[in-house]
Amino acid sequence: MAALRGLRGGLPPFDGEREADHWVRLREVVRSLREQAGVGRADHAVDFAEQVVEVLCSAAQQVTGNAGELPELMQQALSAHALACRRSRPDPHRLASWLVRLQLNYPDGPEVALSEYAEALGPEGIAAYRRTARRACRELPTVPFGRTPRYDRRRWAVVRLMEELALYTGDVDVEVQWLATDLSTPWQYLRIATVLEDAGRTAEALAWVERGLVATQGSRAEVRLVDVAVDACLRLGKTTRALQLARNAFRDWPGLDTYLRLRTVADRADRWPAQREWARRWLRAQAEDTTRNSVLVQILMWDGEIDAAWRAATEHGCADHVWAALAEERVMRHPEQVLPVYRRLVRRRVAVGGAEHAAEVADLLDGLGLAWEKTADDGRAKFHRYLEELKRECAGDRALLTELARRGL
Repeated sequence: MAALRGLRGGLPPFDGEREADHWVRLREVVRSLREQAGVGRADHAVDFAEQVVEVLCSAAQQVTGNAGELPELMQQALSAHALACRRSRPDPHRLASWLVRLQLNYPDGPEVALSEYAEALGPEGIAAYRRTARRACRELPTVPFGRTPRYDRRRWAVVRLMEELALYTGDVDVEVQWLATDLSTPWQYLRIATVLEDAGRTAEALAWVERGLVATQGSRAEVRLVDVAVDACLRLGKTTRALQLARNAFRDWPGLDTYLRLRTVADRADRWPAQREWARRWLRAQAEDTTRNSVLVQILMWDGEIDAAWRAATEHGCADHVWAALAEERVMRHPEQVLPVYRRLVRRRVAVGGAEHAAEVADLLDGLGLAWEKTADDGRAKFHRYLEELKRECAGDRALLTELARRGL
């Protein structure tokens, strides 16, 4: 006990010899505790162990330099406490309260594993532990969407406590509660919804996703939330709501992915033709926006309407990668149309430069060569003259020349 009394005021700056003697005494205390827990009076060992653990934890909080063996000694003392509890079966309510208090008061203390205490706590003690932990969690302020969470010692301790409890008990409500203390990102809403969905609680999962949709409006992560919400609605038979969500997602984030998602939902509701026409009309009404028109072109290509896609691209323009895909679709039937497209795209990619664009230029040149060959009898010769001129202009672009040589161009 002398070693413990010496610790109550913190670890003094001993010289080498006295410090070594200090650690010897501490090891002796912990060894004595372990022996008492194993073969002595377990009820006395419980009280003694709690004193040892708390004093060691308190000393560790005050150490500013090297803590030496304190973490290991703390863990050994707690293990002895768990053993003594299993042998003596102390009051489960008192034990639960002490374990929670230990973790909250000493976040850097030993790690409490509920599996080590389950036998001593029993169902009654586990329930008391759960109530106390959840009460501490309710006191934490929720981090709202868009804010940066700040994990002070208290928050970190409570979250760790709840996480361990959820892991041991498999209690979904406990897991949802600690996850819900941090709603700073869209992914937290997804995590909560996934936990609930995995537990078969689809309606609750949908409610959390709906909350996430309200909080994250304008965020790209909203699309993923919509996906989860749509799946939940379909499982619950809420087809109309699922279709509304899919339409909103397409309108907010027009793209081939959201279009296909809309189709999946509309097919389930047997309403796809009407929804397809709505989506196309909506895009055509905003065709002056090149980005939106690019989506329209991609959709028409996906639906196999290549001529309509070409008209839409020609009238209002589209992104280069969409032009390239469209040219590839038409090169065999209309090489004379795609020839100027390929030449324009090659020039743009060459102007950008950089090793990452060399492969793109080479791909475009493959298409250009095919278009030229299909357009005229001497098309291959014209392409080779064009290619040689391009190489001279790009003599300083080693990445491009290397790629062209690798492709045999």
